[in-house]
Amino acid sequence: MRPVWKWIGGVVGVLVVAVVLVVALFNWNWLRGPLESRLSAATGKDVTIAGPITGEYAWTPTITLSDIKILAPDWKPDPQVASIDRIEFQIELKKLLGGTVSIPTLRIEKPVAKLDRRGDKANWDIAAEASGPSSRRSFPLLGDIVVTNGAVSYRDPAKHLSLDGTIASLKGNGGPGGGPFKLDGKGTYQKAPFTLKLTGDSLLHMRGGKDPYKVEVTADLGNTHVVAGGTIEDPVKMTGLALGLQIRGDNAEDLYAFFGIPAPTTPPYKLSGTLDRPQAHVWTFHDFGGTVGVSDLNGALTFDLSKKRLFISGVLQSNVLRLSDLGVVVGAPTKPSAQAPVNADQKKVAADFAQSDRLLPDAPLQVDAVRNVDMDISFKAAKVHAEDLPMDRIDLHLMTDGGVMTLDPLQIGLAGGLLRGTVAIDARGDAVKSDSDIRFSEFKIERFFAPTADKIPTATGEIEGRLRFTGTGDSLRRALGTANGTASFVVAKGTISKWASALLGLDVAKALGVLISGDKKIELNCFVSDFDIKKGVMTPRTLVIDTDTVLITGKGMISLTEERFDMEIKGQSKKPTLSLRGPIHATGTFRHPNTGLGSEAYARLGGSALLGALLTPVAAIITFIDSGKNHDADCGGLEAKTQANASKQPPVDTTPPPPVRSDGGRASRPARIAPKVGPAPAK
Repeated sequence: MRPVWKWIGGVVGVLVVAVVLVVALFNWNWLRGPLESRLSAATGKDVTIAGPITGEYAWTPTITLSDIKILAPDWKPDPQVASIDRIEFQIELKKLLGGTVSIPTLRIEKPVAKLDRRGDKANWDIAAEASGPSSRRSFPLLGDIVVTNGAVSYRDPAKHLSLDGTIASLKGNGGPGGGPFKLDGKGTYQKAPFTLKLTGDSLLHMRGGKDPYKVEVTADLGNTHVVAGGTIEDPVKMTGLALGLQIRGDNAEDLYAFFGIPAPTTPPYKLSGTLDRPQAHVWTFHDFGGTVGVSDLNGALTFDLSKKRLFISGVLQSNVLRLSDLGVVVGAPTKPSAQAPVNADQKKVAADFAQSDRLLPDAPLQVDAVRNVDMDISFKAAKVHAEDLPMDRIDLHLMTDGGVMTLDPLQIGLAGGLLRGTVAIDARGDAVKSDSDIRFSEFKIERFFAPTADKIPTATGEIEGRLRFTGTGDSLRRALGTANGTASFVVAKGTISKWASALLGLDVAKALGVLISGDKKIELNCFVSDFDIKKGVMTPRTLVIDTDTVLITGKGMISLTEERFDMEIKGQSKKPTLSLRGPIHATGTFRHPNTGLGSEAYARLGGSALLGALLTPVAAIITFIDSGKNHDADCGGLEAKTQANASKQPPVDTTPPPPVRSDGGRASRPARIAPKVGPAPAK
C-alpha cells in the first residue's frame, strides 16, 4: 500500500505546486476574452476592454476593468454606443463555485451613453438584443453600487430632438444580507435638475423570493414629480405589476421632452392611478383621476412600444371642464382664478396677449409629437364652463398616424345646438397643412346676446351654418391667415328687437319711439351671410337681414391675416319713416373695433344742417325721409344659393399616410375620404 500512498501524495504535491505556480504566474488580463464575451451577450452589443485588467488573490478579490467600449459595428454615424472609464467590483469566489454570482461592491466611473436614432433604427435597443437574466434565480446578488460623473445624450435628427443629461452621483445599497435595497441619484436632464430615490426589498429577495417584490420610486425632473409604489411579481422580467402611480407637474407638455409621451400645454396638473404591464411591450396607466387646472380628468391610457412608433390609445373624460384650462393649448390667455394655479407658460401667454394687438391665438402645433407618436384617443366633457360662451359639452376623437392628425368627429354643444365637424392636419412636410369642415346647427341666437333693457331678447331664431377652409401654418392664427374656403350662416325665421332693428336701419323716429314707448319683438324673415375666403380674406357674397320693417344689407371685407375688418351695413326701411338712410361703418381690428356712421350719412347730416340754417326747419327733415319702397328679400333663394356655395368646397382629406415601401419611398396614395359629417338639418 505504501507505493499507492506515495503515488497519491506525489499527485497531490504536483497539484499543489501547479496551483501555486498558476496563482503566482496568473495574468488577470487572461480574463479579457471571457469577460468581453459575457458582457457582449448581456448587452447585445460588441463590448471591448481596451485598458488593463487588475485584481488580487483572495476569496473575495477586487477586480478593475479600464477603458470599456460598447459598440454597434453596423451603426454608420458613430459605432460607439457607450463608454466607461473604469469599473471596479468585488466577487465572492466561494459562492461563485456554488453557482451564485455575488458582487458585494460595484463602482462605475464616468459612464457615457450616446443614444442615436436614424429613422426606424436605433443604436440602443439593448432590451431587445441582450440576453439578460433568464429568471429571478439568475439575477446576481448586488451590494453597494456607486456611479459617478455619468452622462447620457440622445439624438434623433428626423424628430429634431436633442436631449442631454448628466448623473452627478448614483448610490445604491443592497445591504450586507437581506436588508432593503436603496438607490439615490441626482443630476440634470434637459438642463432641469433631476433626482431619483428607489427603495425595494432586498436584492436577495429579488433573486430568490417567491413573493412579489415590493418597490417604491420617487423622481423629480424639473417641475415634474413622479411617485410609484407597489409590487412586481417578477422584478427581473418586469411582469405582474401592481403599482400605484402619482404624477404632477406645472405643464403636461414636459412629459414629451422627458419621457417621449405627447401631451398638450396645460396648467398645473396632478393625476393618480395604476401602472401595469400586461404584455412585454405594452404599458397601461388606468383607473386614473385628478385635475388639470381646476378641471377634473379621469380615464385610462395604453402605451404600445411594439409598433413602428409609440402608439397611445385610451379614453379620457371630464365631468366639469373649464374651457380656459385648454386655452393655453392654442395660446389663449387663462383668466386668473383663486382656485387655479398658473404656470410660467400661462403667465407668458397672458403677458404676450396683453401687449399684442392680435386676438387670434398663435401657439405652435407640437409637430415632433404628431410625426413621431401615433394616437387614438377619445375625450368627453360632460359639462363645460366657458365663461363668455354658451358651451355645454365636448365630444371628440383624436387620431395621429405618421404625421397626420385628425379630429373626427369633433362635436361641441353650443347655444342649445351642436357644432360638429372634421379637422385634418398634415404635418408630414415642411409646411403644416390643415383642412376643416365645421357645421353649425340649431344655435339659439338669444344665447349669444343679453336681452334689452326691457328684457326683450335682442334676437331669436336658430342659426345653421358651415365653415369649410384649408390653410397652411402650424398655429390657428397662421392657418386662418392663409385660409381658402367658404363661411356661411343662415337664420330662416326668428325675431329681432324693435330697438336693434331701428339701430341697424338708422331709423331715427322708430328708435326714439322705442325709447318712449318701450321695446318689443318684430319678425325676422331671414338672416343670410355667405363669405368667400381667399388667402385669409373674407368677402361677403351675400349679407342680408330681412325683417317686416327693414331690409339690411352689408358689404366689405374681414382680414383674418391682419385681424382687421372694414364692413358697411346699410338699412332700408320698407315704410315711409324718418331715417338717415346712410350706412353704418364697422372698422378697426379684432382687438380694437370701431363703429360709426358712414360718409353718406354724415353728408346727409351736414346737408340737413345747412338747409336748416338757410331755409326752414321743415327743410331739414326732408333728407331723413325714406320713401319705404324696398321689398322683402328672396330669403329662400338666398339660402339655397348659400348652401350651394358651401358644397363646392372639396371634402376634408382624412386619408392616413401611405405605407412606406421597403425601398424607402411611399406607396401610391388611396382615394380621398369624404368627411363623416351629415347634411345640415332641413329647416
